[in-house]
Amino acid sequence: MQAFWRKQTTYRPSQPSRFPKRSTKINECANVGAVTSAVAEGSNEVGTVYYSDTYGLEDRLKVLQVVPYDLTGNVIYPAAQVVNKEADETEQAAAKDFVEFLTSDEAAAIFRNYYFDTEVE
Repeated sequence: MQAFWRKQTTYRPSQPSRFPKRSTKINECANVGAVTSAVAEGSNEVGTVYYSDTYGLEDRLKVLQVVPYDLTGNVIYPAAQVVNKEADETEQAAAKDFVEFLTSDEAAAIFRNYYFDTEVE
């Protein structure tokens, strides 16, 4: 089965912050989406996020460093078809088709377009 993972990347805003300088503090956000938003809007100067979370914000973020996989490990999103005794044959076939699509070259191209790394072993 093919899996996909996300690159962990450090970013800073590509534009200077519109907010005045503040003292250096660590801001622990609830999730990487919140970190990405905070850096993009300029309320945080830097943040460590997954590359795929920056899709659509390329004009507002600048890559400072890409953290290698040997330091972070792989973030893998597995996919599987579950046994559902209530599903009829059509639903089971659709689920199988969807899992097969996720492992296709077409799906891999879509994932890469949204900054997911599809070169997994």
